[in-house]
Amino acid sequence: MKKLLIGAFIAATSLTYAKEVTVAPIIVEEAIIEDKEVVEEVMVVETPVSDYIVVETEEILNNNVYLRAGVNVWSEYDSYSVSENGLDTKKVTKGKKDNLGFEFALEGTRNVTDKLELGLGVAYQQNAKLKSHSNHLYEKFEMGNYNSIPLYVIGKYDITTFSNGITPYIKANLGYSFNLNEKDVKMTEANGVVTSGKLKVDDGLYYGAGLGVEYNNFLMDVMYQQTMAKAKVTFEGTNPDKKSFDHSRVTLSLGYKFNF
Repeated sequence: MKKLLIGAFIAATSLTYAKEVTVAPIIVEEAIIEDKEVVEEVMVVETPVSDYIVVETEEILNNNVYLRAGVNVWSEYDSYSVSENGLDTKKVTKGKKDNLGFEFALEGTRNVTDKLELGLGVAYQQNAKLKSHSNHLYEKFEMGNYNSIPLYVIGKYDITTFSNGITPYIKANLGYSFNLNEKDVKMTEANGVVTSGKLKVDDGLYYGAGLGVEYNNFLMDVMYQQTMAKAKVTFEGTNPDKKSFDHSRVTLSLGYKFNF
């Protein structure tokens, strides 16, 4: 009887052990399946990286609009001479300015790289008046001046950007100037007689180059500019030749940049 009971106990124990051994591989398989699911979820999270690259590209290629106002801290015209009675040539101005000139400009550019901008601009330039001139033939000669509206292409290059946000840059303009609003010429003789004449100025090439700094979209720059022109001073009964009457200046400008 005891042998029968012992045999039954051993048999029952063997069955229990066999069940535990059989179940173990199933648990391992479930763990493997769960691990696969975790890996698949991680792979899904990594996919949006390409979207970030597209955003960065769009930020580099943007448009800019500049509004500027400037004053000519130095300016000078070519000296100018006229012929009297078709014989003698007399200087009527040394080209020295009598007051300050100023300008307003509107410019639009596009970033072609992260440092270089190219674009177009237009400006209205109120040029300085000229000092009067005198010699032994007359008491005073008042040479007329002219104003300019240049249309030009722009090249602007950012040199670097410092940690404080200040960006120094260099800039160049090249275009064509429409010269207008010529002022009359007046000659006062020693006896007090005043003779008026006409100044006619042709349009001509315009160019400028300079450097500046930008901070939080505010700008300040200094540029050397020149407007090239041919002029003719005509008194009644005369028809003189056209001569060079270029206007050179150094302009200090302040401005603001709009981005979009």
